Amino acid sequence: MSNEVKVIDLYTDLVKIQGLLPKSDDGLNDKVETLKELINNSEGGHSLKKYYEGLSIGIYELSEMVRSIVDDIKPFANKEKDICGISSSERMKVILLGETSAGKTTFLERILGEKCGETGAIPITAFAVIHRVEDLPNPFLDIKFKTEFDVKDSERKNDFEQFLKNFDFQGHFKPEMNHFICKDNDFKLYGSGKFDNFIREANKFPEALDEIVWHHKKTLKQSMFTEFADLYDMPGSGGMESHSDNLAKAISKYDADVVLYLLKSDQGVPSEYQTLKSLKRHLEGKKLYFVYQIVNNDAFDNKVEALKEFIHKTDDSDAIEPFNVEEQRFYSGAEVVDARGDSKDKVSADIALSAILQKFYIEKAGAFYSSLNMQVNEPKEFAILDVVPTTDGINGHLRKYLEKEKEKCNSKDGLPLWKSISEDFESDFSIGKNNNLFANTDLGTTLSALFSKISELQSEVLNLCCSGRGDKKKFDPTKYFNEFNVEYKDEEECQQLIYLIQAYHFLILTYKGQLKEIYARKTIDPILKRLEEYINRLKSIENRISVVRNLKEE
Repeated sequence: MSNEVKVIDLYTDLVKIQGLLPKSDDGLNDKVETLKELINNSEGGHSLKKYYEGLSIGIYELSEMVRSIVDDIKPFANKEKDICGISSSERMKVILLGETSAGKTTFLERILGEKCGETGAIPITAFAVIHRVEDLPNPFLDIKFKTEFDVKDSERKNDFEQFLKNFDFQGHFKPEMNHFICKDNDFKLYGSGKFDNFIREANKFPEALDEIVWHHKKTLKQSMFTEFADLYDMPGSGGMESHSDNLAKAISKYDADVVLYLLKSDQGVPSEYQTLKSLKRHLEGKKLYFVYQIVNNDAFDNKVEALKEFIHKTDDSDAIEPFNVEEQRFYSGAEVVDARGDSKDKVSADIALSAILQKFYIEKAGAFYSSLNMQVNEPKEFAILDVVPTTDGINGHLRKYLEKEKEKCNSKDGLPLWKSISEDFESDFSIGKNNNLFANTDLGTTLSALFSKISELQSEVLNLCCSGRGDKKKFDPTKYFNEFNVEYKDEEECQQLIYLIQAYHFLILTYKGQLKEIYARKTIDPILKRLEEYINRLKSIENRISVVRNLKEE
């Protein structure tokens, strides 16, 4: 099948995707029109990228809807079951790992649309630099030094003191020989022109810095992914020993939602075996992706196969210790992402990240929906409060109870007796059993009076359905059909039965403090249905953006 034909099929899909968006999107419509023109001009490769970009926008739109719904229902959630990362106040934590010079900072610049620090072939990043996009008048750095640290020797001490002086931080430290104590942990640096210089100089002292949070001002140049995630630029592995120490501590410190491991080559470099072995215990339980971003024309599927070979390598003739079986199984559970593009190509990275975001939201929002399923553990009594008598007066819950009694007439035990019917009635409607709980209280007196009235009306109902005398009285199917179905709907007094039962339970649930919680949860049922709908829409786009591949063997 030619590339042009494939693109036409994808265009048809894209038109369908428009119907998945929660509202019309003129921007996406424009992209569809652009795609039409590209297809007509037979520019297959470029139009394919435009198609993916359109799907990507759809994913971001739906993810935003899911996040806003979760924000609405978060107050009702069980705090122990809150799902982190899908609320605007709890952003995803995305950690970037990889060998020194794998391009982590370059990847960030593609996403953020601006310089994010020094890049090069030598180890540069010495500690975690967290990038966060916000509505700000001006960007700033929030700098965290370690509480106590040594700078090893007097020459480095002089260099460090000069570094502090250059940025007006020297008064915040108490120096003793080569040992420093940080007296103030609140360091902020304004003026974006100073940021690169500060990070470059700070990287010379990995023993002193803990982390830097770079608060970026929101701009149109940034990827839509920055609306959902904070990005953690970590020290490169395989570099300086002090960098590696900071890397291990940082991975343990930050409970990542997603880990992106950037690859330098198709099969990784030999040193990455040991790097990934040491990282494994820190990465367990996290969603891991291997990411290609270096530009070349190789087929993505070929890269995936090369990475599989790297993971399952058994030949150690080059003095490389390959993965053992457990490590192979772990890293085969990761996925590989195609984000190839030059430093100015924001779109390819944005498309790849939208596919990652989609998988995250399908899993996390789905778990959130399941944890708030309001049908679980709902008191039986509330079902009775929730019913409304129909226009003919025959309440659905009462009819269900009587139909169950009628079914017993066909059992091998014969017709049920009045006593067993009465016991079933009290059990089905959960009445009587609570009387002793509130003895010698005003509530107990009220419940007893209600129960007496309920029993009186219950007898009237059963008289319409039973025949016989005293203990021998039994359910009579004929009387049920001939008398109950006529008399009950015409007898207003009998209709009061369900209202009395509801009042009975209303008092008890209110006294126990359950009613407010139950009603509050009921109010979010429609919202949960919308959440489920958007999760399903996200699922319907899954795998259409073919920039993510599973590494598991078929």
